[in-house]
Amino acid sequence: MAVFGIWAAWTLYRYAAIATQKRVLFVAYMGFLVSFGCVVLISFDIDNTLANRYRGFLYYAWRVMYWSLQALSWVLFPFNMEKERTGSWKKSLHRNAIWWGVYAFVGLVAIVYFLGVTDIGFPGMIAFAYAASNSFGLLLIILFAGYGLVSAPQWFYLKSKPKEYLEHLYMRAVVVDDSRLSAKYDLQDVLNDAKKTVDMSDPNMIAASSFLSSEYGLTTSNRGAHAPASDPGAEKDKTTAVRDALQTAKRATSSWRQLLKECQIYEDMITEQSLVSVLHKAYCIWMKILGISSGILSFLIIFGQSTIFIDFWWLSILAIGFRKGVWEQPEILANPVASFFIQALITIPPLWIFYSCFFSLTKLKLARFYGLYPNHNTDTVSLMWCGGMLIRIAFPLVYNYLFVLRIPDHPATVFEEMQGFMNVVPLLGAKFAEYFPLLILVVALLTVSNTYAKLLNMLGLGSVLYESPEDPKGRAKLMEDGKRIIARERQNRAGVEAGTTRVVGRGYAELPN
Repeated sequence: MAVFGIWAAWTLYRYAAIATQKRVLFVAYMGFLVSFGCVVLISFDIDNTLANRYRGFLYYAWRVMYWSLQALSWVLFPFNMEKERTGSWKKSLHRNAIWWGVYAFVGLVAIVYFLGVTDIGFPGMIAFAYAASNSFGLLLIILFAGYGLVSAPQWFYLKSKPKEYLEHLYMRAVVVDDSRLSAKYDLQDVLNDAKKTVDMSDPNMIAASSFLSSEYGLTTSNRGAHAPASDPGAEKDKTTAVRDALQTAKRATSSWRQLLKECQIYEDMITEQSLVSVLHKAYCIWMKILGISSGILSFLIIFGQSTIFIDFWWLSILAIGFRKGVWEQPEILANPVASFFIQALITIPPLWIFYSCFFSLTKLKLARFYGLYPNHNTDTVSLMWCGGMLIRIAFPLVYNYLFVLRIPDHPATVFEEMQGFMNVVPLLGAKFAEYFPLLILVVALLTVSNTYAKLLNMLGLGSVLYESPEDPKGRAKLMEDGKRIIARERQNRAGVEAGTTRVVGRGYAELPN
């Protein structure tokens, strides 16, 4: 757990904005940590169930995990999201109370149905709540892991080929540079509109002016510094618009800097003949190994998930490996060292699925809304939203992983004892949880064939897209334009270091980044 605690801390440090409050960081950290804890605990549960050990500890551990995730998912995360969105605890309570009212109405309908119509009573209602939460988590796994299990190995392998990856970066440079300029102009427009009614001493106005000055060399007049009093609600809307536009501009600038840095690294990687070049070659070898090994693991997971309904002929390599290596050799569980390695091996597949979901969140493009942005550019709302997605997949992922492993004729794990009563639910029970994740194969095939983006565009969801490592549309022209943009930036940076004026080819001047 210490390793995952360090990873969670590093992730928050990398993504969370500098101004993020400590209470938000703590809540987000607990969400990451408990989610990963569930994935790790299932291997410990399987191992000790087969060896008949620590069941009392596991009984309490799973319940602490479950109710911690429920509290984070339904109370702490929503409260903090709305607090940051509205700037008021009172408004946050009001908005969350509306949702709680909806949940209470649904719960009342469920009580009437299960107590008045069915013969399974109150336990059936609780089972339905478990099953509904599990089904929603499975849907997220299908969408996120279906993309990540395919795309993550592709990205790793693409990074092992400097020339091809550099061409991809050149193509992205055109899009990212346009997004940066568009965000800049939007921020200017919003700021100029806000200056008519909002005092320039407002922190959001000061921050936006400082950003435009430091990043683009644009000075903002103080006209409106003593703006006449206006409607407080309208003024609040103006400052909120400035804050959102500023955050979007920061994200676009951060993405541009990161891409420019990668371009410079890979350009140097191709041309250098030094010790640094040797290190770069070692990095490429590592990326290739990681891409191939993770691709094989992803194939085994998707293949195992796609064949769990076949009872007469086992096709899941994960299930076969577990049966031959553990189930048919129970004596190895008595060896502490062997038991530790078994738990580690069992943990690798669900951890990879969990990371694939996280990887998908880093590549998801929800323009101007949620997303994970490195270099301290993820605002609190986005951080809470992405963390909430990971929280909601933890238990469904574990539940589904037990289906993939297909542990034969074993005593129920403590986790299964806690979740097993979902079987009484007529629609969302065990059979649904077993067959519904087969859709992950569909999403994976759409990703492999590069038709995922086309399908989303056909459905009018073009803004909800993942970045693709392969996009041949307009390849030659995009590469040429991107190469010219990167060359311009390198020349500008060299000029700045030499003390000369920096002029950008698109007709505006910039200060050094």
